[in-house]
Amino acid sequence: MSSSNAHPDLHVRVEDLEKKNKLLNDGLRQSGRLQALWAQSVEELKATKEKLRASKEFLSHVLTTTPLPIVVLNRLGRIVLANAAMEGLMCMPRDELVGKRMLNLLYQYDRRDALRWFRAGWNDGYQAGRHEFLLRTPDGATRLLDVEWARFSEDRVDHAQVILLGQDITERRKAEENLRLAAKIIETSPQGIIVLSADGHVVDVNSAFQGISGYDKQEILGEHLHRLVSPDAVESFQQRVWSQVGERGLCQGEVWFQQKFGNIYPVWLAIHRLESDDGEVTHYIVLFTDISERKKVEDRLEFLSFHDHLTSLPNRLLFRERLDNALVHAKRREQMVGILYLDLDGFKHINDNLGHDTGDQLLQSVAGRLKEHLRDGDTVARLGGDEFAVILTDMDSHHGVEVVARKILDAVSKPFVLGGETFFVTTSIGISLYPKDDTDIDGLMKHADIAMYKAKEQGKNAYQLYTSDMDAQAARRMTLQNQMQIALHQGQFVVFYQPQISVSTGRLVGAEALVRWQHPEFGLMAPLQFIPLAEETGFIVPLGNEVIRLACEQMTEWHDQGFPDLRLAINLSARQLRTDSLLDVVGDVLTTTGMDPRCIELELTESAVMQNVQMTEQILEALQGLGISFALDDFGTGYSSMAHLKRFPITRLKIAQQFLRDVWNDPYNSAISEAIINMGHSLGLRVLAEGVETKEQVRFLASRGCDEAQGMYYSRPLAADAFLEALHGQ
Repeated sequence: MSSSNAHPDLHVRVEDLEKKNKLLNDGLRQSGRLQALWAQSVEELKATKEKLRASKEFLSHVLTTTPLPIVVLNRLGRIVLANAAMEGLMCMPRDELVGKRMLNLLYQYDRRDALRWFRAGWNDGYQAGRHEFLLRTPDGATRLLDVEWARFSEDRVDHAQVILLGQDITERRKAEENLRLAAKIIETSPQGIIVLSADGHVVDVNSAFQGISGYDKQEILGEHLHRLVSPDAVESFQQRVWSQVGERGLCQGEVWFQQKFGNIYPVWLAIHRLESDDGEVTHYIVLFTDISERKKVEDRLEFLSFHDHLTSLPNRLLFRERLDNALVHAKRREQMVGILYLDLDGFKHINDNLGHDTGDQLLQSVAGRLKEHLRDGDTVARLGGDEFAVILTDMDSHHGVEVVARKILDAVSKPFVLGGETFFVTTSIGISLYPKDDTDIDGLMKHADIAMYKAKEQGKNAYQLYTSDMDAQAARRMTLQNQMQIALHQGQFVVFYQPQISVSTGRLVGAEALVRWQHPEFGLMAPLQFIPLAEETGFIVPLGNEVIRLACEQMTEWHDQGFPDLRLAINLSARQLRTDSLLDVVGDVLTTTGMDPRCIELELTESAVMQNVQMTEQILEALQGLGISFALDDFGTGYSSMAHLKRFPITRLKIAQQFLRDVWNDPYNSAISEAIINMGHSLGLRVLAEGVETKEQVRFLASRGCDEAQGMYYSRPLAADAFLEALHGQ
């Protein structure tokens, strides 16, 4: 029996011991490994803590040094952490920022939106977002922030916080707005705008460019600016424009461009050079404006500066310039120059009776005829009103000048048909010759003017060459013109009275006031010696007002002396009738003199009342309201129509003297005079014949029932004393 079999229990114990020993050895080995793992874990923990510390230090450094504002908020929206950038943005130290509600730092209009997203972040579970808000700094300024936010928590939900990372975009947004505004301005600018590359090629244009040039944007991109310049102007454009841009960085001026379809047009151009910070040319900005209309206006204004706007003839300024050139040319060649001064005869009558529109058409027609009868080298100008002047160059003698004058007289005297009506005018021409009559412009024009007045004095529709003896007459005329105002103040104008007689009774019933000039040098002057000059110069208005005053003062005296029914007739000129002051003048005279207005009769010509029918009607109605009556002088010689005359408060018609000549033998005059008398009576008007000189005329008037008459048959105009004697002697 073997030993193993002999001691089985021992064998079992040995095996147990071996197992235990093995377990012990295994445990010892496992314990060593655990110790090693523990030691390794401890080391790893130390390393992790070191990394965490370094990470915290790094994050703290980043938070402190980042240029972007950062704040951390708690659940209540209060700041628990802020970095230096936030501190600088708000101009507040961090210890003052901490604890403040973030909403209170925002611009008031942004607080509601901020509160909304803040609550949504907590209540709705949003973890992050992005918004723009306006911050308000303590000094009242506002800064626009682009804010990114995120919610995070450390260990518990109630410790969750929000971190805000902001970027100050105030200046960027301003720049963006400025860029948008600039782009809008460029796009909506009425100026054409072109952006060129550094080598002068088009890189962009605005809408106005397309409208002005006719090119679509895509058609012109990449083209050189010279594509837009008129072909004839490209060379000068290169030399003048680009050289100035190269020297000064800017050039502006007038340039001729060509549109897409070939039309050449003027533009006002400005080119600006753009450079980078290092001085390199990057672009050119071209601004241009189509100045075609402005050029037309400028050309028109320049034309009107030297031409008459109605007839397009040269005006006085251009006439003098051309005359000066003609005199220089004639002096060099020893030739003669003829100056013709024209004034239309009868134009004022047409203009006053038919209106200024008809008068303007007539002036245009006259201008056309004058141009037709002159050579290309001659000049015809309108000096003003119905006055024209002609320069005849390269003349050998006065005979050639006279030939032209006769052609002009013949051309103007032919009938004019305007608006279906036929008109007749003539012209009076005065001629002066260089160098015979004078050698300077003013002298030649003065002499031609003098000769023209001489032509009018001799019957009109004629020409007169200047002669030296005309100077005396012109000097007298100028003297009278200069002395009129002085004469008025010195009381040199006196009133004479033409008796008006009842045809049926032969009694003196009224007087027509007629002005005379008691000139200290020339003696008593009749109206024809100064009235036309007074009409021409406008002096007729103050003179007429003075006659009204003097005549009313005298008539008031006669009324007080026992002749209360005596009627006073006063002529009223067309100029007086057109003045705004007439009503005031008459009213003042009535007030100061005490004259009974029912005894005043203002005499008007047909041409005067027909100049402006509506205005005349208003003035006469106002004067009638004062108690004044009216007579129509020289009836039948004007262009009045009965349709118009019935609108005026006329109470008396005066038969013109020309219709009484040979009234017994001339059936024409007899019929007209009788017709006027019958027509006046049928309209309830009284009729007075003027210019009565013979007994036969008186008999005719009496047989036809004419009411009153005046003229040399009865009496010449009398001074006040003589008129009073006539009153007492009847």
